[in-house]
Amino acid sequence: MTCWLVPQCILQPASAKDVSKAMLLTSFTGSRFAIRSGGHNPNVGFSSVGSEGLLIDLSRLDGVSLSPDGSHAAIGPGNRWGRVYQILASDGRMAVGGRANDIGVGGFLLGGGLSYWSSIHGMAFNKVVNYEVCELLQLDVFQNRQL
Repeated sequence: MTCWLVPQCILQPASAKDVSKAMLLTSFTGSRFAIRSGGHNPNVGFSSVGSEGLLIDLSRLDGVSLSPDGSHAAIGPGNRWGRVYQILASDGRMAVGGRANDIGVGGFLLGGGLSYWSSIHGMAFNKVVNYEVCELLQLDVFQNRQL
């Protein structure tokens, strides 16, 4: 977390609909924004945005659940792999995930996901069955915006 910048505002959505609202807000205001899953990347600007923008922090999107047959896990992007491993291990399961407990799920998977298990099971992104895509909402209050 050495390269976190101090944003003007931090939004912490708790649902996909909240993420859509946050994206609509950034579009309406024309603000720069960054999305943070875990914030593990040490490069400046990769985990945050400075005072000129909004930070969308996904830490509240931290659900972890198994399918009824235990063959698939639904893992929220705000999780860190250590928590995911603990929850899955309690059901005798494991995931092709980060090599350190504090790595965020979202950024790891979007970056390809090199795991200790990759030589056997491939890159983590190859194990993703689907992503939930947020629909961009159109709120009446923003539709009549003066440019």
